[in-house]
Amino acid sequence: LLDELNTPLSTCGTCAGYLRQVWEGCGHPLRAGQSLWRPYETLNPAVRLQMLEAAATAISLIEMRDISPPGEHAKLFWSEPQTGFTSGLSAKTPKPEPVDHWQRAVQAIDEAIIEARHDPETARSLFALASYGRLDPASLEQLRATFAKEGIPPEFLSHYVPDGPFACLRQNDGLSDKF
Repeated sequence: LLDELNTPLSTCGTCAGYLRQVWEGCGHPLRAGQSLWRPYETLNPAVRLQMLEAAATAISLIEMRDISPPGEHAKLFWSEPQTGFTSGLSAKTPKPEPVDHWQRAVQAIDEAIIEARHDPETARSLFALASYGRLDPASLEQLRATFAKEGIPPEFLSHYVPDGPFACLRQNDGLSDKF
């Protein structure tokens, strides 16, 4: 590639346009300002650097297919076409954000409290869930006071005494025949 970039345009024929495009692309004078061809190894270090920059520009232009030089090895710089071949490794998928189950539970309870403020059935269901395992009247009264403090009308719960776990569920709720 370095030899091609250092070739005088008069000997390049139809490919001279490609050389001009490469040298314009890297911003250096044509053939790094040389008037005579010299082997790369004997060039001044500043000229060598310009030649390397021109080579990098040429490779980039070939990869992007902005230029299509006729040489048999030019296609080696093209990106490989996509095929069905894979490396056999699974695709790296980003890890999902961790779920804070407690936060979701608190959010669900907050939503249930908001609904229970306006819906007696929801209030009774929430009370049945919260009163599960509480059997003494003092504990149930304390729970009623907590519900009232949360803005749930006491009349939604005033005569409700749960008689078992999930007592708010009835057979016609469609959940189970044996609840």
